[in-house]
Amino acid sequence: MVENAASKKLLKLAAEQHRSGQVADAEAGYRRVLSQYPDSADANHLLGVLLHEQGDHQQGEKLITRAIDLRPRVATYHANLGLVYDQLRQTSSAIRSYARAFELNPELVALVLHLAKLLTNEGRAAEAYGVLERALTRAPNNWQLLLALGLNANIRGRRARALEYLQHALNAGAQPATILANKGMVYQGIGMFSAAIECYEQALAADAGHVRARWNLGVADLAACAWRHRDMLDDVSRRPGAYAGIATPFELTTMTSDASLLHVSAKAWTQDQAPGHPQPLCPTGARRERAGDRIRLGYLSDELREHPIGWLTGSVFERHDRSRFTVGAYYFGPPENSELHRRIRQSFDRWVDIRDMSPRAAAERIHRDGIDILIDLKGHVANARPEIAASRPAPIQVNWLGFTGTMGADYMDYIVVDELVVPKGHERHFSERLVRLPQSYMVNDPQRMVAPDSPPREGHGLREADFVFCCFNQVHKITPSVFACWMGLLGAVPSSVLWLLGGAAEAQTNLMRTAKEAGVDPRRLVFAPHLPQAAHLARHRHADLFLDTLPYGAHATASDALWAGLPVLTCLGESFAGRVASSLLRAVGLPELVTESLDEYERLALALANDRNRLDSLKRRLEHNRATEPLFNCNQFAEHLDRAFETMWEIYQAGEQPRSFDVPRQTL
Repeated sequence: MVENAASKKLLKLAAEQHRSGQVADAEAGYRRVLSQYPDSADANHLLGVLLHEQGDHQQGEKLITRAIDLRPRVATYHANLGLVYDQLRQTSSAIRSYARAFELNPELVALVLHLAKLLTNEGRAAEAYGVLERALTRAPNNWQLLLALGLNANIRGRRARALEYLQHALNAGAQPATILANKGMVYQGIGMFSAAIECYEQALAADAGHVRARWNLGVADLAACAWRHRDMLDDVSRRPGAYAGIATPFELTTMTSDASLLHVSAKAWTQDQAPGHPQPLCPTGARRERAGDRIRLGYLSDELREHPIGWLTGSVFERHDRSRFTVGAYYFGPPENSELHRRIRQSFDRWVDIRDMSPRAAAERIHRDGIDILIDLKGHVANARPEIAASRPAPIQVNWLGFTGTMGADYMDYIVVDELVVPKGHERHFSERLVRLPQSYMVNDPQRMVAPDSPPREGHGLREADFVFCCFNQVHKITPSVFACWMGLLGAVPSSVLWLLGGAAEAQTNLMRTAKEAGVDPRRLVFAPHLPQAAHLARHRHADLFLDTLPYGAHATASDALWAGLPVLTCLGESFAGRVASSLLRAVGLPELVTESLDEYERLALALANDRNRLDSLKRRLEHNRATEPLFNCNQFAEHLDRAFETMWEIYQAGEQPRSFDVPRQTL
């Protein structure tokens, strides 16, 4: 039946009412048209859009799909169906609808930009690039497309091409602050920190309120050990909401020990980057029976390989009690042919490669496999995929090991800690419930190989007679106050050097400049190149004392040093990230190396440097304690972890809300 003039007039009036916010009148008008002309594509489409806007996404999807069936070549219909799928977090369907709309009308720039963003988020950056380039042929001077192409090229490692696109966007009329901030990100990604800092400073000169430029300036400043822009942190503290989705929890953890700020920022980041899925696979409060007679554990990570997480966990997976658990891995890291990677793979009952799956598809696979407890080993560190846990594929979800802080997500039930890294009274700084293990929360692999031979000191740029202070933490963990303390030690111990892990050339130059300004010969800073793990562990034999950093201390690096026989001196921090070395030292029976202020830390370091007998005694105790104390007792650790997981399941079976608990110490 063909619509008449009266129905078209009624439809036009309803559309005007819709635009002006007269929702009830608009809906009544649309329905009146459909009662007379059920095959009106426009009426089906517009009513579908209205219902979608009012929260009835399923009915909206049905009506817009009907409109497409009636008139399949209208780009707007497909674009709005994509919006519905987007709202439902059905990303694959949204991408298909947007792609069809783009085919029908490549000039829909806003749609193209959103489609490219979705493709990129799904790991399909090359496809996103193709979409953006095709749109650019229609609008060669559209600065938004040029900016998106620059960001895409940067993600895919085409740095020079990225800079070309960004400059073209600037010439095409883009806001200078936005382009300069993104140029800074490109330079920062390749370690050209001076160029990055200059771009960020220019961006802030153009727009003092550009929070991304301000944040990135602070991050680059710290990574370069330049230490000229630490005021950024004050701004984050005053206005954490302004940095939501910008201030990454991991980077912020390296800058501050303010647990309240870290919690607030983690929640803001999660809400912006990985909010809970509107259709959780295991809704909170719903009960699910166990699929078999054993609890099914699932570990989520991209680091079960030659990586600090792989080095630490290499033995624990094979030690889970198989009479009580089955153990699966959901791996999204790169392929690797190392012996460690092969060993870890063989320790799992099930290994699933989810690298090429979308977050929702990965979550659905975990759910289909009947995983009872999902353990996220990434948290908020680089390349994490919290969107998978956001779909709540398992009834119990746990944050452990990879990130020393809260994820700020209501879909994470527990975090595994110990009483030292998160003492009593600090629970309020965590969205998760706390599970405290009886010794250290950190697992250690007692099978890590230390190379039997290492070049003599001279082969590492060290002199035989020098006292070697050492810190193999990443240089971005070094802060001005800690470095000033170290320079004081070098000044007080004339025949001493500071052995640091090599980083970006600009960072090394800045550290040497700061040493010179402190009256210390820059040549007394020795930078160690990156080495394979066994050789790296072996070179610890040439150091005398490991010096920790604050507010983000040594984690795997402290474990490395202790395993290699090198005492670690630390200062007890305020946040989880600043207390890990203290936890390790307690678990290896050397609590006297934990100090409570930088003054005490400096005094003890100086005392040990001037008393070789005392230091040698500590080294002998460490050698003995590695075999007798809990830190490297992986069998005992695995039993504690097993008991933690069993208790989580018992709480869940009882129908209780997750609650914090302590795991009692087991004697094996």
